[in-house]
Amino acid sequence: MSERYAAEADRLLAGLGETLGETLSFAQGRCDLRLEGRDISLFYSEEHSALFLQICLGPLEKVPDPEDGLAWLLRACHVWAGTAGGIFGLNPDDGGLYYNYRLDFPLSEEPVPDEFLVDLLPHMLGAIEAAEDALGISTPADAADGADAPPAGAGEESLLLV
Repeated sequence: MSERYAAEADRLLAGLGETLGETLSFAQGRCDLRLEGRDISLFYSEEHSALFLQICLGPLEKVPDPEDGLAWLLRACHVWAGTAGGIFGLNPDDGGLYYNYRLDFPLSEEPVPDEFLVDLLPHMLGAIEAAEDALGISTPADAADGADAPPAGAGEESLLLV
């Protein structure tokens, strides 16, 4: 990623951190945080000039009716009807259902506000909550110990970057 895009990613992450009252930064191109009981991984790829946000909903085995659940996910992903611009996917390595969002740089010809990620996250979390309801899986509030979900970033190694 060019220095300009890396600086843009840093600025957006700093804006999110300021809102959360935390100092956030990319350590080796990655930042993990916990928000509303969910582990969120943010990482950028110089090769793809993109910032990625990833949230694990949990393992497919926790979906009571996987066939109906996967059909719902496909409908939600069709023209991004229920994904707030992201996409749901099944990680082939750990069997986890993930919500992924990709921000390609440059985001626009004009600088986007520092609060861009702050404004984006509620929409992402809304899409995830709708998926959890439709799939019949527990939410972070239901599973306070978080033992059912893979750790933040567990799916990164198999993230297909095209």
